[in-house]
Parts: sequence; C-alpha cells; structure tokens
Amino acid sequence: MRQCYYSVPAKFIGVKVRVKLRANELWVFDGRQVVARHPRLTRRYTYHDILDHYLEILLVKPGAFAGASALAQARTEGGFTKVP
Repeated sequence: MRQCYYSVPAKFIGVKVRVKLRANELWVFDGRQVVARHPRLTRRYTYHDILDHYLEILLVKPGAFAGASALAQARTEGGFTKVP
C-alpha cells in the first residue's frame, strides 16, 4: 500500500482484501471483518510484519522461524522476548 508492505494472516495470501488507510494506521478487511491493523509507515519500501500472521506457515516450515524477519521485528518492538 503506497509503496510500503504490511503483513496479513497466511490464509489471506493471494486473496483480494479491502484496505482503509487512516492518518496513523492501516486496517485490512475481509468483507466487514478487520483481519489486520498496522501502524502507518511513512518511509517508502519499508515493511511492517506481525509475527502472529506467520504462525500457520511456521507450523509447516519450523526451521524458517530462526531467520524470520517477522521474528526480528517482533523482538525489536518488544513483542517477543527470550525466556530466561
């Protein structure tokens, strides 16, 4: 959307969805249901991934978890931390 990239749940890959762009956030709809909400990105060609959107894929390919960009982003945002 507007030269930025936002994740959606795995089951919506390749599916047409409706996007509502607001001043500070972006909403993704499947019909009337909101399936994803992201903070609006301001720099072109940047990504915002939500780790939960990739869980279905990681069940099939568990080895991809260690190098996942969604995991790296979740760690920097504090959403996924190491267990002591």
